[in-house]
Amino acid sequence: MTTQAHPEPAEVGITDQNLINNYFIGPRASNMPDFRANINTVLDELLKTRLDYYHEDNKPERQKAFQKVRDNFGDVVRKVPQLLGEHSVPFWSPRYEAHMCTDLTMPSLLGYFMTMLYNPNNVALEASPLTTVAELKVGEQLCEMFGYRTPHTPAGTRNEEPLSWDYITCHGTVANLESIWVARNLKFYPLVLHQAINERKLQFIKDKFEVETWDLLNLKPKTVLDLPNLLYEQYDISSDFLKDALDPYTIQSYGLIPEKTDEFYKSLKPMKFILSKTRHYSWPRDLVSIAGLGSANLLEVEIDDDVHIDIKELDDKLKKCKESQNPVCAVVAIIGSTEKGAVDRLSEILKVREKWQKEGLSFLVRADAAWGGCFATMLHRDLERGRPTLGDSDKASVPALTLRRETEDDLLELQNADSITVDPHKAGYVLYLAGSLVYKDGRMSKPGAGAMSTWLSNQTIGLDPDGYRKLLGQASFTSSRLSVRYAVQADFRAKTRDSFICVPFNRLPQERRGHAFNSPKAEDDREEIRRLILGKPNSELLQDAEAVKLLHKLGSDTNINGFALKFPISRDSFFLSARLSSLLKWLYYISECPLR
Repeated sequence: MTTQAHPEPAEVGITDQNLINNYFIGPRASNMPDFRANINTVLDELLKTRLDYYHEDNKPERQKAFQKVRDNFGDVVRKVPQLLGEHSVPFWSPRYEAHMCTDLTMPSLLGYFMTMLYNPNNVALEASPLTTVAELKVGEQLCEMFGYRTPHTPAGTRNEEPLSWDYITCHGTVANLESIWVARNLKFYPLVLHQAINERKLQFIKDKFEVETWDLLNLKPKTVLDLPNLLYEQYDISSDFLKDALDPYTIQSYGLIPEKTDEFYKSLKPMKFILSKTRHYSWPRDLVSIAGLGSANLLEVEIDDDVHIDIKELDDKLKKCKESQNPVCAVVAIIGSTEKGAVDRLSEILKVREKWQKEGLSFLVRADAAWGGCFATMLHRDLERGRPTLGDSDKASVPALTLRRETEDDLLELQNADSITVDPHKAGYVLYLAGSLVYKDGRMSKPGAGAMSTWLSNQTIGLDPDGYRKLLGQASFTSSRLSVRYAVQADFRAKTRDSFICVPFNRLPQERRGHAFNSPKAEDDREEIRRLILGKPNSELLQDAEAVKLLHKLGSDTNINGFALKFPISRDSFFLSARLSSLLKWLYYISECPLR
């Protein structure tokens, strides 16, 4: 039998897609040889480190009893990875679309693995000399990504602003909790200072000014943060003396209702936090109640049809707070909601804050950007924004899609938020236990493996147009193409229709103009999508500017495509409910992506 000679495979060029693929082990573990080699390098260095430390020490002999322990240990190590493989979700596969689970970058995996072997504790510099520096570097990277001022900000740029600050938390919920503590304490600080002036060591400046409770509760955040420095400059009060004078009256010492109350506390009404209904479930349950303010004082604002906070209702709630003299600690913008990826109109929220500050109502504006924060890497800060472009489309088999203009505007406004929560372990493709809390003003102010994992991934891939922007841009393109399937499932002009209807949460362009989901205008949009996009390969799509423009209008703000399924109206509601339940169970079954 003769064998046919096969031609040598053509060399694959390093396109953007190939470059991004090399950041990950891959769905078929194509980069496992490199990952394994790097793991071996880490273990070799661990061995060398241990042998080099007092190398003259005797090496303990391995006793016979160790053989049994080693056998048991080996059995566990063989069995548990097998169980993990059989019973974990296939987060590394593009076929798996559920939850905020993605493949992880190899730099983040290697950074975490190499660091956990040394078990550094970043709470103390002497216990974590390298990983503390890594955390500081991550902080600077994230501050710069959001447009905050850092020690590396060019001279003459934002010089009037204070230096920002960031640190790694275990996850975004803890970052949000700590931000609430800061907002609460910042609100109480002028009251505590007033009480110390009235009753104790600061009485010598008592006759210099008079203020009302409401005025103290509505000082601008910068004014409150400037108070210690002003007291030093004008009255020569040192920070140590001030701390000693204030400690007996702080809520950290006596709780929300101090033992020694004056008229200021007697007139104090419940403080409010305001955010939209797309907020994470942990806000009322774990955050406001833990901070002692009570979940009843979290005011939820309705959302519009694009799942963004309703700015008019926000304005109305602030008006009521001013009229009733309820202090507002913070208004929180959701930058990438957990279920829909929706980005609140932060630019409009900041305008509302400016309006009410002029009316004597002051509060922090913070951004819960746990999911959406990393999309700031996609911004073109020095170029025209909002153009529906596909990056490097001549080379990339999967091009990068830019963000919508409105989303870019709101991500750019993160530089004017007082604080930001961002989870690199979400859209940053790094391991869990890597949340982060970023402060615009550093005066507001754990294990080391998470910091090292994030730093190594940021350093290797880059928080710039050539790094995470391309990675997330390609993800945005794929997400928009996937949303096309949901958008065209409903066909109200077809003679035969499916037994159910798919209703995407993200509206079609004509729906945003006020036309109904089943209107002729919306159906025109679907026809355009079918004609220009559906079924077209990427190479053909790239050549069609009209198709690219339409694709840019579809899908989520930040890559999460939600949808609902419904049946045509039935008189038998029980029968309809049973059918819908069966449909959802079937969808769950086919979407499980079993590993075996």
